[in-house]
Amino acid sequence: MRLLTAATALALFFVLACGQGQAQSTPQFEIGGHFFSLGNHDIGYGQGAGGRFTYYVKDYLAVDSEIDAFWGDDGSTYATQGQFGAMVGKRTKHFGVFAKARPGYSTFFVVNNDYHTRPRFVFDVGGVVEGYPTRHLVLRLDVGDTILPLGAGDTVDTGRRLLRGAVHNSQVSFGLGVRF
Repeated sequence: MRLLTAATALALFFVLACGQGQAQSTPQFEIGGHFFSLGNHDIGYGQGAGGRFTYYVKDYLAVDSEIDAFWGDDGSTYATQGQFGAMVGKRTKHFGVFAKARPGYSTFFVVNNDYHTRPRFVFDVGGVVEGYPTRHLVLRLDVGDTILPLGAGDTVDTGRRLLRGAVHNSQVSFGLGVRF
């Protein structure tokens, strides 16, 4: 019984002594949801909602992933997109500002009048601003350019003109997340 009491007291001592060091550390994981808008003047805009997961390797470096669903006028999902990449910047106790670069896919675009829902390669670059009102809550504003690179001979028909090369699309999202 004495051994059990001594072991419990020693374990309690280490938990309490090391707890202060852990309480000071910054959470490394975020999971959240957001609303977004994506598109440009030529092809129009799509809106929807999505989710994301972020792992902070260091306070200045994170691995970020996102999956989105575009909503039709009737509320159904008509397209999806997903990205996975890096964020680099500065994170303090209350704010974070990052640059992002994330390759991924999107089924939002109609290329060569092929209306089948087909994943197309996209590249998302931009910036992220995060606010941390509490230790475990994050507010996130994400602004970027989702680029659809087109191959030789590929076009996107806007109804007014054919787009070639790379199609640039502004993307803005705002959401909430939990840090742990």
